[in-house]
Amino acid sequence: PGYVNASSCTGLSCAPSYGGVATATCASYSGQFVLSGCTELACTLPSTMPTGYSYSGGGCGTGYVTAKSCSGVYCASGYTGTVTLTCGALHGTFDLSGCSLMPLYCVLPGVVPTGYSYSGTGCGPGYVLSDSCTGLSCADNFNGTAAVSCLYSYVTFTLSGCSVVSCALYSSCDTCSVVPGCGWCGATSTCMAGQSSRGPDSGTCSFGWVTTPKCDSATIGWTDGLCSAYPNCFACAAGCGWCGSGSTCVAGTPSGPDSSSCSNYWSWTGLDCAAANPMTCALPSPLPAGYSYS
Repeated sequence: PGYVNASSCTGLSCAPSYGGVATATCASYSGQFVLSGCTELACTLPSTMPTGYSYSGGGCGTGYVTAKSCSGVYCASGYTGTVTLTCGALHGTFDLSGCSLMPLYCVLPGVVPTGYSYSGTGCGPGYVLSDSCTGLSCADNFNGTAAVSCLYSYVTFTLSGCSVVSCALYSSCDTCSVVPGCGWCGATSTCMAGQSSRGPDSGTCSFGWVTTPKCDSATIGWTDGLCSAYPNCFACAAGCGWCGSGSTCVAGTPSGPDSSSCSNYWSWTGLDCAAANPMTCALPSPLPAGYSYS
């Protein structure tokens, strides 16, 4: 601090957007240094504005201008801050800074989508920032890393990052068709990996590709003729139901057959079968060695 001679004055340089060699000149004893050597550089805006920035199309010329002469650049929608233009080299391209994403607040969906699990704490209640939303993980039979994204403020978080381990673990149309990335093939009565519009990712499904929770015979493509090939209630395929009064497997919906009536014991799921048709067996004759029956 204090007064020094010119040769002892170091540490001066040209500020951002200025070029040259900064020089200090002392014109009078105990006076102020006269600074010189730095001139403002002229640049042009980038041909494509960086993410987060927008240009109104006027105010910055069509050629090279100084940062002070360039106007009309502002933070794009969803971003906030004050734009700063820096010209690093004569007739170069401006570097833009100062804009950052606006904080977005979202809320978890009322029902967490299939494939995800929420501990119940860490993400609310109410609207929170994405970075503040914790407690999510991938559900059983799903792997990956659960993540949330918030596109606009005060909407529902979008969940991503979890994918099903194996569609083959799902043995019914009802459980398979609600799992993201899985679909039920009515032709083979199997759960396969695939998308709603394309069908299975590998292999084929000749009919009855279902990826929505609508496992009726019309959607899957079953008819009475196809269903009748199944000999018992537990083997009766999705899209078919077992009529206990007729001991037949026929096409239908959870409420009953499509084209006929069933006076007693309509079974749509394996649980229905177990309740309406308890398994009966007889002892073997003769009994195996080591067993006795009174």
